[in-house]
Amino acid sequence: MGKKIAIYGKGGIGKSTIASNISATLGKKGKKVLQVGCDPKHDSTLILTNFPIKPLLPMIEAGISNLCKEDFIYSGYFGVDCIELGGPEPGIGCAGRGILKGFQLLNHYDIIQSNYDVVVYDVLGDVVCGGFFAPLRNDTDEMYIVTSGEFNSLFAANNLCLGFVNNSFGNVKIGGIIGNSRGIKNENKLIQKFADKVNLPLITIIPREQMIEESTIQHKPVIELFEYSDIASLFEKLSLQILENDAGYIPQPLSLEELRILYNL
Repeated sequence: MGKKIAIYGKGGIGKSTIASNISATLGKKGKKVLQVGCDPKHDSTLILTNFPIKPLLPMIEAGISNLCKEDFIYSGYFGVDCIELGGPEPGIGCAGRGILKGFQLLNHYDIIQSNYDVVVYDVLGDVVCGGFFAPLRNDTDEMYIVTSGEFNSLFAANNLCLGFVNNSFGNVKIGGIIGNSRGIKNENKLIQKFADKVNLPLITIIPREQMIEESTIQHKPVIELFEYSDIASLFEKLSLQILENDAGYIPQPLSLEELRILYNL
């Protein structure tokens, strides 16, 4: 059984970009990798496949029967397998329930139990209802939280810490915080300060880098477009840190007032 990690963060914060570059980097190193997009937008794997793949849940909702794995598993760059769970139409149904149903289907097809070296769950972190914690109930080893130094991003990260301690996920621990810079004033200090306050290690801070923007626009991993760049080396280092990490932490979430004080509001 390989390693399973769940990457959470506020929508639009760059968690899918980070998850996909981790998957691609490990895939290029010869690891058998599966990335599962757990977001109704179903665009988690776009950088890996270079085209939007068909999400699983709408196919089920449409009454399509006798699905084969090949109907919803797509191969991306460096052999990374990609699945998008998708979600209900806006205003119809509950996205959290959709994620739960999606994992029931993955278990039915024995996808997660397959012989993968690494499984990467990319999970929306704005909504912290129980359904979005489904990946942590499926033998996940570690959870990582992506945040910028923006208040709303830190607020979402703190809520994820709170949701974590309000549940029981067996042996799952949080591996740490991954910072994703948006270029605001004193951002690195804010992210470090937050990580210290919630008792989680800051794994790295990814700089606001034009090469990342370019790879996102072209729907290709950084390591494919800019193989020998510093940013590709950073993703390589981050990927190996996650792969080799065997430590885990229980967060100490802040109150809203403590978070405001931290942010000097």
